[in-house]
Amino acid sequence: MSGYAFGKGRAIALAARFVRDLRGGIAMSFSLALIPLLGCVALAVDVSTWIAARTELQRIADGAAITSARELRVGFATPEQIAEAARAYAEASIATGAKTAIAPVVTAEVSDDRDAVTIAVSSEVSPIFSSIFNTPMAHVAVSATAQLSGREPVCMIGTTMSSSSSSSAGIRLRDSAHLDADECGIFSNGLGNSSVRIHGSPHLTAGLACAAGAIDMSGGIINADMQEYCPPIGDPLEHRQSLISDHSLCNAAGNLLPPVKYDTPGEYFRNAGAHCRAIVVEYGARLRFGSGTHHLAGDGLIVRDGGMVEGDDVTLVFRNGATFEFDEDSSLSFTASRSGSLAGILFIQQPTKDIEDFVISSNDARQLLGTIYLPTGHLTIDGSEPVAGDSAYTVIVAHEIDISEQARLVLNTDYAATDVPVPEGVGPRSQVRLSH
Repeated sequence: MSGYAFGKGRAIALAARFVRDLRGGIAMSFSLALIPLLGCVALAVDVSTWIAARTELQRIADGAAITSARELRVGFATPEQIAEAARAYAEASIATGAKTAIAPVVTAEVSDDRDAVTIAVSSEVSPIFSSIFNTPMAHVAVSATAQLSGREPVCMIGTTMSSSSSSSAGIRLRDSAHLDADECGIFSNGLGNSSVRIHGSPHLTAGLACAAGAIDMSGGIINADMQEYCPPIGDPLEHRQSLISDHSLCNAAGNLLPPVKYDTPGEYFRNAGAHCRAIVVEYGARLRFGSGTHHLAGDGLIVRDGGMVEGDDVTLVFRNGATFEFDEDSSLSFTASRSGSLAGILFIQQPTKDIEDFVISSNDARQLLGTIYLPTGHLTIDGSEPVAGDSAYTVIVAHEIDISEQARLVLNTDYAATDVPVPEGVGPRSQVRLSH
């Protein structure tokens, strides 16, 4: 064999051995894969950092928006002052709760209609790998808008969430009744075809009439912004129910006892406390409830045939199915508690499994200053003289509200004219809803 042929054959053999030899191949392959692997790890860290920064800034923006929106209906702060307060809240939260954001920038804007606040928060982050490619993960920006549930303070809510055609009406207005709520909003949470039902020839005046379902209307004179399929606002006073859950007060046995009657002309007085038998006031008797909280059971409070009841700085709690019934010849004048856990609450019902009937037929019920809260109550107002018209403000939150015959219910909103506070969630302290 010639030297050339021998050299060529040796070279081919060596090349074949090189191809078949795996020694060092794994190390070389790992070295080649290491760079993209490290890049993926760094990118995962960048994504995690960006998400963490966005989450904490969103939480801060949400809190600032909700806090500042609640001030929209309170006091006389200018939009600039509200925006500055919102920025201060956000910046304080950033100082104590932002771990991944770098020098966040906060802006705040109040809507022209003063019904919403928008908070925007932006920040740089410190990416490791993605910064090389100038990706969006070097910057994070979030915003939150908190809006009042309606541009008007809330003065009436029918809390039923029913969707059936027969029981979905949270608010009924019929016959020749009047509902005057010129400066506030009325809401029904009913989800059916008759969430708000207006039949006959009634008059409705309101800043806003909002129904979670449909509005069933035939006749009437309407002066209100009528809106169907609004988001339900629920029961803003639901947390108050826990304040009256003490079952040691007026157990059910008291319902079997005969009522306490005030049935001769004269003035009578009851201190705050538990009144576990029904109270009947009639025939010219005048009963005054002393300052504080009164717990009523049995058939509750019945005022008829010229009876009169009154109370200043009081809360009346209706327990174990107790209700109130004020007939057309009764007189009543009440102002709600000014302090304590039930401040601002005039009448409150302990919830029951059945819907209980509460009736105001009185032709002398001009002073009902405070909030009437009947979570499982059907409230009927059917007198012929104005109800609550002399009150600085009145708020009604009930399962169902029925205003009929010649009744005239007046819901004033002069909150500054009284020292009786308005409970959180209604009046100028209405619900706030959040949208990102």
